[in-house]
Amino acid sequence: MAVNWFEGGRRITNLLQWLVALGFGGAILFTSDPDAVLFETSLPSERFGYSTTECVWPDEQRDANLILFPDGEQREISLCFRTRPDRNIVFLESIADKDEAERGFKKGDPLISFGDTYDDRVRVYISNRVNNPDISPSELVYAQQNLWKRKPRAIWGRTKEMLPFAAGAIGFLWLFSSVIGWIIRGFAGIPSGEDFRPIGKIKDV
Repeated sequence: MAVNWFEGGRRITNLLQWLVALGFGGAILFTSDPDAVLFETSLPSERFGYSTTECVWPDEQRDANLILFPDGEQREISLCFRTRPDRNIVFLESIADKDEAERGFKKGDPLISFGDTYDDRVRVYISNRVNNPDISPSELVYAQQNLWKRKPRAIWGRTKEMLPFAAGAIGFLWLFSSVIGWIIRGFAGIPSGEDFRPIGKIKDV
């Protein structure tokens, strides 16, 4: 019985692809640590509230000290300072008219800006609120009741990060196997898509 090297190569490639997929899946599950509990605010007079919405540019996220939750556990928290539609952070409210509040500008492009990009007054405001986060006990209870939602979000976020790499590795294995098969078929005179050279018919004399 002839050995079908091409079928063997396909099976090895499929096995490697499955191993890559399982490896990335395991990495996603075991490295998807939930982020710190996120709280948000958009005004100086507003207490921080529990949030399930990511804090992304131009919003500003800062890590704060550990906070004791009602269940007796200390947990890391992050504070998100939401911007207005004009990408400004309100740091000093006008009592007469909140629409006339002073604001600090977020400068630069998110892809090229580094470090603090707010003016000094905004940085001082953010620093003061991070050092003394104003979170009500009822908000901590609400956050604690929703902590279970953090793990699925962390897994989904990690999946989005690693999926392109997993797809690239699996695609590379398929492409590499196809190219090697194409080269070997060319040297052996085997038609594309076939595993053996066709046996010619014997003509009657």
